[in-house]
Amino acid sequence: MDKRKTGLREIVLLAAPHTWAASCVPALLAAVLARVHTGRVSLMMALLTLLISVLMQSAVNAFDDYSDYI
Repeated sequence: MDKRKTGLREIVLLAAPHTWAASCVPALLAAVLARVHTGRVSLMMALLTLLISVLMQSAVNAFDDYSDYI
């Protein structure tokens, strides 16, 4: 039985960082539009939105790779 350890490199590759732009651009655009429309924007909310969108994109990439494997 193969008992290889999963390293940080494999985890990052599974998250597919080259696709993160697909989630970063809409989150950043939303922050810019909020600033233009209201004249203010919560930096903490913008960063949390960006982080959540990147984590969701990473999860979708991991599930997609898993389903391709099966």
